[in-house]
Amino acid sequence: MGNTVFIKGQNIAANISSVSSQAGPRWPAPLAGASNAGQFSPGISGTPADYVYSGTATGDGAGGGTTVVDSVLAVFGDNWFIGATLAITSGACSGESKTVTDFAQATGTLTTAAFTAQIVTGVTFTLTLAYSSRDFRLELIAAGDAGNATFKFSHDGGTNWFGRKSPTATGWIAPVLISAGLSTDKATGIIQAANGDVVAVYVSSATMARRSTDGGLTWGAEITIFGSHYRPKLCLLSSGRLWCFARDDAAYSDDNGLTWTNPALTGFGTLLLSGAVELANGNLVACADNGSAVYARISTDGGFSWSDEITVAADANEQVSSVIEVLANGDVVIAYSTDQDSVGDYEIKCKISSDGGSTWGAAVDVMNILSDLTYPALVKDVNGDMLCVACESGGGMDIVNSYDNGAGWANRSNIYGGAVSWKCACLALVNGQIFAGYEDASQNFYFVRAGFWETYAANAAPVAVNLTPQTLACGASIIWNGGAGVIGDTFSLEAAYDYGAENLFTDSPSSPWRTATDNAAHTVVFDAGANARFYIDGAAIFGSNVRKLKIQMHASDSWGAPSVSEEIDLSIATGAIDAVAANWIKDTSLLAAYVDHELAGKYFTATSGTDSGLVWKIADNQGDYIILDTTTAHNLANSDTFAIYGTQKAKTFTGGVYRFVRVLIEAQQTAENYYSVGYLAAGLAVTLAHCFSTGWGLTDVLDRELMRTPSGGLIAVSGPAKKRRIWTLVWPASTTARAQIRALADIVLGGNLAFIPNSSALADVALVKITGDLQSTQAVGSAFNFGPVILEEVL
Repeated sequence: MGNTVFIKGQNIAANISSVSSQAGPRWPAPLAGASNAGQFSPGISGTPADYVYSGTATGDGAGGGTTVVDSVLAVFGDNWFIGATLAITSGACSGESKTVTDFAQATGTLTTAAFTAQIVTGVTFTLTLAYSSRDFRLELIAAGDAGNATFKFSHDGGTNWFGRKSPTATGWIAPVLISAGLSTDKATGIIQAANGDVVAVYVSSATMARRSTDGGLTWGAEITIFGSHYRPKLCLLSSGRLWCFARDDAAYSDDNGLTWTNPALTGFGTLLLSGAVELANGNLVACADNGSAVYARISTDGGFSWSDEITVAADANEQVSSVIEVLANGDVVIAYSTDQDSVGDYEIKCKISSDGGSTWGAAVDVMNILSDLTYPALVKDVNGDMLCVACESGGGMDIVNSYDNGAGWANRSNIYGGAVSWKCACLALVNGQIFAGYEDASQNFYFVRAGFWETYAANAAPVAVNLTPQTLACGASIIWNGGAGVIGDTFSLEAAYDYGAENLFTDSPSSPWRTATDNAAHTVVFDAGANARFYIDGAAIFGSNVRKLKIQMHASDSWGAPSVSEEIDLSIATGAIDAVAANWIKDTSLLAAYVDHELAGKYFTATSGTDSGLVWKIADNQGDYIILDTTTAHNLANSDTFAIYGTQKAKTFTGGVYRFVRVLIEAQQTAENYYSVGYLAAGLAVTLAHCFSTGWGLTDVLDRELMRTPSGGLIAVSGPAKKRRIWTLVWPASTTARAQIRALADIVLGGNLAFIPNSSALADVALVKITGDLQSTQAVGSAFNFGPVILEEVL
């Protein structure tokens, strides 16, 4: 008799970082076209919703009432809104609605059938693009892995295709005002918060914030962060916390910039901070400058205390306006304005740290032109390129990029502005677009953008690295898994309900996780976070239709040779065929070990012969025969070997503490032609000090009622739960199981447990909840009997 074991599952659904088949609660996995030859497996994140925009006409439409002009819509590509519904909400045509038949990006002009009057400046309207009508297509334009491969996409089944506006090209979309009345030369900051909202910070009468919930189209009311300061910059932590560092002060927000807390910090001294980033190990690295030198500081406690200053650049002449970012390879880069090369002539240089900010390399030239360059800003693009902008003293803003982690910079262009005086630049990546903010000569805070979708010509979009979402439309964002994409690979998806991968780890499973197809490897990757780890030494799978899967653990999201790789094999028996009669498969030796009907609902897979690898569901077993659930012809024959596997299995192993966990389903056939998993418990395995006989205290609940008819007959009504088991367990006072069960009940708080009555029979595992109260009754003196403990099966 083996030990009794519980496996405490972890609530790790929120930690899904990569799903090779599907990644959202409602969007189905993109389906590969017949010609697909690559290894990319794009996923969709986000919850579908109609795109609804409330706008105001910024110019007069055509005299016949056939157009509506709103320059704000210029951030969307030509033909983007074809098929949308345009409803007028003010003016002479209020209450009328039409379908959009054309859209011109350059002017933000929507074309429809004629309204009863001209739509003039100031008329309000709503624009609704229904997600149910979208038919997304993706096609790879250049081959390669993420970061190198490129693609175009269509949201109307291939009628119109869109590419991405390159950030290093001229012609960024015209300025959008965030706030007026800034204090001059105090810098600005923009960032996308964890919930997708955009937060902008600046200095007017104090350090202020504004938020946008629609991707920067409109901005909310001012929010005071703290008293007036110099150079506020934003830093987003993996926890979702936002920091605003402003030289000698700081505040954080845990609600995406709505409210701010101004804590006391230690270690600032006389050195002022001007921005920070979070590293993979959870440390924060900040930059600062005092006019003649640039410094770094390190925080190991999330930003509340800081190390002594570390010299980054103290070269000849001045080093000012430092900014910091993390490169694609994990190194840290600080860019700054300097007249090191020639006194009074400012250029942009950078230095790189490969050890988390402790030491810094030699200066690298970033930008140097005849005009002075000041106020640099950095951001990492979706393909891993580092972008740097700087303001020209003669007007406008220049941009360059680095595709080799800061070693070289190229592709300089003037993104927007001409003779406009720009200063205090900032950069942000928002929904796959690049926002460039700045303060103009009148102390107004504007931003322009690139990286938006526009009509496809020769502007294919880069395939984003690190599962960076690239927002398409109607709440859908594309994320890219795998690699080795081939030119011409195509994928399609529809805006319809499908099972989401998050259901794989929901506490009370209702809908299983499933893939679109089988016979290809599929993975789900979980990331605990930069400063968090999973502990797993036991796993149990329930409601599965695959024969084998692997639980893997590793320190990084790189799976060539994971530190832990444990296979869960759901096989329960093997045999060889004695005889075949249509779908009745005879094996006298094997069936002697099973009572009639015991194998119903399990799976039969051939392991040799013509049909090796094929799988059938078992409808029943009677006597010496297994009855396969099929009417389709097969090639099973005498002496062919086979395996029978179930839908649940547990395993304990030597695990450990790791940041990343991966579920790997290697290529295999299923009876349903897709992979499905109802639940996976993965966590700490607790072996009870006192075991009991298998089946002790076991009740089978059939979840059915018999309704008596007026004539005396009985009608069976079956409930949704089908058969489930309930264990009623009691322990004597002499055991320590009492403390173990009480501790488990306290920590799971009604959550699921994988219950293994006998550790020598790991196929006999149940997903249970502890129901009712835990009772102790006095046996003698200070000794107490413990129980009953009721465990009820939930799947």
